[in-house]
Amino acid sequence: MTFNQILEKFGDNCRLDGSYFLCQHDHIKKIANMLEKVQGLSLEDCFNFCFAPVNVRDPKAMYHLLRYATSFGQKLPVNVAMGMPRSSARNDAELLDLETRHQVLSMYLWLSNHFDEETFPYVKKVEAMASSIADLLGQSLVIANWKPESRNKGKPKTEKSEGQQETRGAVELQTEKKEMGYSRPQSLLKLYEKKRHENSLRLDHSKKVAA
Repeated sequence: MTFNQILEKFGDNCRLDGSYFLCQHDHIKKIANMLEKVQGLSLEDCFNFCFAPVNVRDPKAMYHLLRYATSFGQKLPVNVAMGMPRSSARNDAELLDLETRHQVLSMYLWLSNHFDEETFPYVKKVEAMASSIADLLGQSLVIANWKPESRNKGKPKTEKSEGQQETRGAVELQTEKKEMGYSRPQSLLKLYEKKRHENSLRLDHSKKVAA
């Protein structure tokens, strides 16, 4: 049985009382599924690699995690095969690249604390690389003056006039108020006139009954 299957069985069969709940662990299952092809990993090894701090939506970071696990499974010293950037970021893509590189290095340092020193022997080198990239990230954020890239490229929004937006908002507000049983308060003068009219009708009805 693979580690991924063990996680699925655990999620299906665990029982918790009302004080606790089972956290989402889909990201752990995704890493476990990736590690199934790696030979030489024990159950404890798989557990440690699955809980490494990695963004499972980042293909580059996942690739480096797989490479770490492969070297570890082959009983080889785990190294970082990654170049160092020479300057701070000039756009969103370069900023994200710096973040990924720092994440890969942080992942190495995290794993070095969970395995023997012989398997992750380049801690000092990685610490220096992580510190340099952290400095570049700081510089990039300080001097950032580029226009953020839009996530909705190719989908221009149709602009609406201010009057159309206000009308639509008023209609939605009225609809919401009706659904909630909301009615707008009347002025005191109108309430007084309404009350006087009701009393007058009631008095006329009483006189007719008495006659």
